Amino acid sequence: LLPQIAVRCPQLAILSLNYCSISAPILGQLADQFLQNHPPCRISYLSSKSIIPFYTYEFDHLLGKFGQIRSLKKLYLFPQLYGYPGANDDERAQVAEELYRRCCQTLRTLRRQDLELL
Repeated sequence: LLPQIAVRCPQLAILSLNYCSISAPILGQLADQFLQNHPPCRISYLSSKSIIPFYTYEFDHLLGKFGQIRSLKKLYLFPQLYGYPGANDDERAQVAEELYRRCCQTLRTLRRQDLELL
């Protein structure tokens, strides 16, 4: 049902789905629906923080899809620091920073430096 939001609310500009345990494949379907909307969607802010981070390949997949939505300016997908693997906050911060750097590189590859990723 979630992907249908894009079809039923074509003027939707802001969507927050934080801590709803929405899987990466469902978010990918939502992105597909935004991309298929005619007239083009107006979504500019999407937040879907989870308790734990998605797998790296899931981030790559989601960024590939959401990066195609030109109206999107802010994308929030990263959980709080405690959600990352590691024995302490320093280790968790290292994991989070590495994932963030990788995602920023993906956005550069997509020529989407204008998309704020948090």
